Amino acid sequence: MAMWTAKIEGGPKRVNHAAAAVDHQVFSFGGYCSGFDFETPVPMDVHVFNTLTYKWKKLPAPTDPEDKKSTPYRRYGHTAIAKDFYIYIWGGRDDSHGACNKLFRYNTRNHKWKLPEVSGKVPGPRDGHSACLIKDSMYIFAGFEEETERFSSSIFAVDLNTYQWSEATYSGTPASYRDFHTSVTLDDRYMVVFGGRCDASGPSELYREYYCNKLHFFDTDRKVWFQLDPSGAKVKGRRSHSAFVYNNKIYIFGGYNSLTREHMKDLLCFDSEFGTWLNVGKDIIGLEGPCARRRQVSCLVGSRVFIFGGTSPSGRYDENDQPNLLDHHDLHILDFQPSLRIFCMHVVLKYKLDTSRLPRVLREEIEILKPKESHKNTIESETQG
Repeated sequence: MAMWTAKIEGGPKRVNHAAAAVDHQVFSFGGYCSGFDFETPVPMDVHVFNTLTYKWKKLPAPTDPEDKKSTPYRRYGHTAIAKDFYIYIWGGRDDSHGACNKLFRYNTRNHKWKLPEVSGKVPGPRDGHSACLIKDSMYIFAGFEEETERFSSSIFAVDLNTYQWSEATYSGTPASYRDFHTSVTLDDRYMVVFGGRCDASGPSELYREYYCNKLHFFDTDRKVWFQLDPSGAKVKGRRSHSAFVYNNKIYIFGGYNSLTREHMKDLLCFDSEFGTWLNVGKDIIGLEGPCARRRQVSCLVGSRVFIFGGTSPSGRYDENDQPNLLDHHDLHILDFQPSLRIFCMHVVLKYKLDTSRLPRVLREEIEILKPKESHKNTIESETQG
């Protein structure tokens, strides 16, 4: 039975950031935060969450002139994909440079950036696209293209061994033009697209939004698009949600629908074996999960999912009757295989049992699991040298 096991506050306050996990660490790149100056170019900031100690660390910005040349500028609406001990960043934008189409490679061992020399047909600059890793290639789908000022429905792939880009040709009906959707990988073969903001006009942004609630599959072997008609729970269309795959099941958390002005906190599961949608959020035990939000990220490490950041309504409204938003600095841990040790520690917390006779290491672990209500900055800084 899945369990919300921890809530960690005081992390980086970010929305529309990108993250990927390597070994026991979650790397978070860039993102937007209210009050940031996105007109002055600065290097991409990198935060690391240690999934063993539950601590955040901010890595230092590069100081060497050569390193600075290959470091991406801070941005939002980009994607991050991990392969081996590298993380690849693509796309995104800031308010000075606009959107980007350079491929950046981050080495998680020495914390250095590199600009691989690419070839082939490179997709145009965009943000709000999605990315997933299938075999040795990173697939990019859709997003909002800066040069044409249009939504995209194209698929590009870059071979991460040769760094050659290509645009996919296909048969079947593709997922429609959209941005701020998700794509995940099934069976190291299928790219599965869900949600996003679409426009009834097609590629043009004419503010006739609609929100797709269908699952679109792209078979990368046969180059075919197809759809399934799942049974089970009714699923609302949304954008700016997060998605992950565990045990060959697709999970969707949160998101936003501007037509209903609804921020969501549901956790949905698509069981690919039975072709069924399930609303599994109500069955999760333990702590209270994340509040309704959008623009967060989720990363799977083993049997645990780490959901952090995002934004939610503050309860106040502006002069146009639009909700003011509150950016989050919290991180929530969902464990699909909680150990007996975790269960026992939560019993200790629930019934406020005396821990004074427990070993110090257990007392420290129990302290970590206590929900922290106040914002305490727990981010450590790593200095150069």
